[in-house]
Amino acid sequence: MLLDDLKLLPEVFQPRYQAHTDSPPNRRDRKNGIVFRNHVTELSVHLKRDPKNELDPITVLKVGRLKYLTDGHHRLAAYRLAARQEIPVSWFPGTPSQAVIEAGRVNFKIVAQSDQATKTQRAWDMVLDDYGWSRSQIVTATTVAEKTVSIMRAAKKKLIERGEAIPESWPAARAKLRPERDDDEDEISGLPKHVENEVADWTKRLKKNFPPLNNFGKAQMLALALILFSPKRAEDIAMQMVYELGLYEQIAMAQQQVEEDREDSLKTETYQLKEGEEF
Repeated sequence: MLLDDLKLLPEVFQPRYQAHTDSPPNRRDRKNGIVFRNHVTELSVHLKRDPKNELDPITVLKVGRLKYLTDGHHRLAAYRLAARQEIPVSWFPGTPSQAVIEAGRVNFKIVAQSDQATKTQRAWDMVLDDYGWSRSQIVTATTVAEKTVSIMRAAKKKLIERGEAIPESWPAARAKLRPERDDDEDEISGLPKHVENEVADWTKRLKKNFPPLNNFGKAQMLALALILFSPKRAEDIAMQMVYELGLYEQIAMAQQQVEEDREDSLKTETYQLKEGEEF
């Protein structure tokens, strides 16, 4: 099949569309359903090494005359990067809704435990979807616990009853209901029970051994301590905190401010240089 014949709907068929296990994909990669750019590069190197080399077929769903990619976004990108015009395909025999579930099942089967946040976010997206996915369908498509899906559906119902806006991110929704959840020992975050217990234990030890973070300076000191403690994992820690607290908008605004400050600084330097040349 020719690459240009395919239609992409990553927000539907790329279950790791909101992945947070790595640096957030840029806008172009998100549009093409690419989560891990390095993986695309590795696959393209394999294709370029020998013209006869091929990757596993991508999965395509035919709807009328249109052909939608349902699995294999990174492979498709690798073929493009390798300047290949044709790509092997495997046709999906079911319905569009079945294709969504299968894409999630296949992808999350190989996703590492550290990517649990992406699984739970995908589950929340499906709970909010107007399609009306059943609990069993969401569990199959995301591999999260059935209890987690039940909690999400209850949270959605509670927010609707209150007449409140429903957050797009699951951590933000949980934060809205946090006062009610403080006394709910059965509430879970979507993580395995042993991980939750470990997190609770670490939290107690931090509260016992660290002074209250009652000013910005102490917060900075803790951040620096974490960086020195585990420089290799500092980025993972930062991304998890951004995800759990729903800080993506704030991060984007901060990045925009940094870029604007940089542009202003360059303009000032250029002006000063020209002014000096005149003299």
